[in-house]
Amino acid sequence: MFSRVEWGKIPVLTSPTDLLSEVDYEMIRIHNVF
Repeated sequence: MFSRVEWGKIPVLTSPTDLLSEVDYEMIRIHNVF
């Protein structure tokens, strides 16, 4: 399964092995809300 991560305005598909990266993207998205 792939997780849809909104990187800025572009949805990015990350592999399940990149859970840490996914969490980082989530944190970045949460902290950087424009």
